[in-house]
Amino acid sequence: MSSGPDAPPPRTLYLLRRLQVSAYLQMEAALKPFGATPTQYMVLSSLAARGLSSSAQLSRRFSVRPQSMIKLILGLESAGHVERLARQDDRRVLEISLTRKGRGMLARCDTVVDDLEKHMLDALSEQELASFRSVIFKLLDRTGGEASAALDKPV
Repeated sequence: MSSGPDAPPPRTLYLLRRLQVSAYLQMEAALKPFGATPTQYMVLSSLAARGLSSSAQLSRRFSVRPQSMIKLILGLESAGHVERLARQDDRRVLEISLTRKGRGMLARCDTVVDDLEKHMLDALSEQELASFRSVIFKLLDRTGGEASAALDKPV
């Protein structure tokens, strides 16, 4: 993009993507010492906040192919962070549950992610942060993301 006095400002979608990539890379670096990726962390966090979930629910929630989510779950399961349990009313459906080891891993990861988020969002006042979150929820609703009420939980 050109940068002169008559140049148009960067597209909002471009800025959103830059922010997403920057935040992801910082989160990736912060979680690396724990042997976790941002996606693994978000799955563990989601399971802690929402309880049992099937791999299909998780793949929809994180917008990944079901095959990719199954691979991620198998990795978390082999590390002892999650277990798959047959659902009581339909034994064919396996639900993913956080293990004690997974809860411990999540607690350690939460500490560094909390610090990272605090550092990034300290640039905003409480009012700006509330407004920013509100705008994000509106945009997610508009673009077909999960309902904002369901998202307003730790993940």
